[in-house]
Amino acid sequence: MSLKLILVLFFGLMGVIILSNWPPFSAGSLSFAIDGYKINVDLGFFSFLMIMVFILFHLFLNLINLFLNTFQFRIIRLKEKASYNLSLGLIYKGLGDLKRAERLFINKATHSELPEAHFIAAAEVAHQRNDNLSRDNYIEKAFGLSASKKLPIAIIKKLEWMVEEGKLDSAVQILSTLPLKIKKQKKMLVLQKVLYEKTGDFDKILNMLPDLKRLDEFNNNYLKQLELSCAINVLVSGCFTDIASLRKKWLSFSKDIRQKPPIIAVYAKSLLKNDASSEAEKILKRCLDDSMDIQLLEIYGSIPSEKPKRMLRAIQYWTTKYGESLELEMAAAQQCIFATMWGKAKNHLLKVIENSPTPVALKLIADVEERLGNHGVSLVRRRQGLELAAKEKR
Repeated sequence: MSLKLILVLFFGLMGVIILSNWPPFSAGSLSFAIDGYKINVDLGFFSFLMIMVFILFHLFLNLINLFLNTFQFRIIRLKEKASYNLSLGLIYKGLGDLKRAERLFINKATHSELPEAHFIAAAEVAHQRNDNLSRDNYIEKAFGLSASKKLPIAIIKKLEWMVEEGKLDSAVQILSTLPLKIKKQKKMLVLQKVLYEKTGDFDKILNMLPDLKRLDEFNNNYLKQLELSCAINVLVSGCFTDIASLRKKWLSFSKDIRQKPPIIAVYAKSLLKNDASSEAEKILKRCLDDSMDIQLLEIYGSIPSEKPKRMLRAIQYWTTKYGESLELEMAAAQQCIFATMWGKAKNHLLKVIENSPTPVALKLIADVEERLGNHGVSLVRRRQGLELAAKEKR
């Protein structure tokens, strides 16, 4: 109600009172009976009293409104100050005045609409200053604030610094408590990849691959290489209770990965360690029938098969298909040794030694010469092998 209206009501009421006391316009009186007592009140006075109560009540409401507006204005000013401090702090951070930036970030931070942003900014500055105590204090405040609002930035920062400082077990523990929704966020997925690479938990990275493929962070070639690398590391870790668990893990890899020679080589070696030489032979032969791979051929040649002549026929087939090579000669020599075909083994080894002698070839031919009864030649070859090995170490 405006002041003008109040004045109109007041003077109007005064006029009513004056007229009510003039006999021609007398409005009479009001009577009240309370506990046997009778009270007579002039109608003009009663009207005056009611309007005064109304005016006082209106003034009371205005005072309350003024107080609320003043309080609200103060809150707005504090929020504006907090926002200003954050902006100014970023400027000083850019200028390298880290201490001043840190003070500005935390000043009025609790009055901000997003206080966690202030504490995260302060934590980053403290981290740059190598003040880990203040950094952890700020990030804990931000962590507590953002946890209820499901904003993972404070959690991400905390985990990033844990990984950076090598606190991997603590990082994994915190990660295990987070809801799946936060774990699926882009920055968190990248952070998990880095963490699991450091902890050697390559199985978890393989499980994350569908999510990583949805990001625009990595190209397809990198992700394929990552998948291959993780799969190889899983096999190399050798955490398999028996041959069945090894086969199960192998079949869990994608078909594309299982056709890559590097992982076939690792799987074949794992099969050999588990006394599954026949299975290793089959998978290597199938791959080598399609294309030549030196690493796979070396493993194939070293397999102590129960049927070395069958393996020799395969090596002869590859020689016809891909042409002669020292690697094929070496593989044939090894299988001839398993078949106790000493003469043929010697012929193959001589071709290798004449073109590119190696400590392994010299040792094998020394063993073959010993079997053939050429003890003197065997000693010479053995000495040559030891000398070559010592030379290669230098």
